[in-house]
Amino acid sequence: MRHARLTQAEACEICSWSYPVDYSWNTVAQGSENRYYLEHEKMRHKDYYALYDEYGLAGYYAINARIRKGYAALRLTLRPDMDNEVTAIQYVIDQTRRDFPDCVYLNVSAYSDQPHAIATYQLLGFENKGPVVASAHDMSSYEQEGFDVDHSGKPIKPVELIILSLKL
Repeated sequence: MRHARLTQAEACEICSWSYPVDYSWNTVAQGSENRYYLEHEKMRHKDYYALYDEYGLAGYYAINARIRKGYAALRLTLRPDMDNEVTAIQYVIDQTRRDFPDCVYLNVSAYSDQPHAIATYQLLGFENKGPVVASAHDMSSYEQEGFDVDHSGKPIKPVELIILSLKL
């Protein structure tokens, strides 16, 4: 694995990827906050990196270490056909330790309908801190959390946003 600053061309390529539901590593679906930040170069700050493996572009990650002293938030998207997620995530963990030596905890979020992502993070030592109440999320997350946005009157299966945390 290796990384470099994320370019606009790489961001556009990542935005074109599609995933099965339970493998969507913080997917960059149309209308999502992730996609907005990727598509708009001015919104991406210096902490957005492209990940590469032996096949080329493997995904991107962004670390926000400004949220609270000692804590960093990870945003990660991996290529849909990637079969070495553990290697990629471990690489990101190791880079976070090097780049942010004052960081004590690395947090990542996943939706409850992404059991593969949750299990993979837990395999790497992340602890499931449980669901959080939605606030300041994109509209697609409100739909996922059970709001009746399709106006059908039928309840939408609730999906919770899960926080996973790793002590570095």
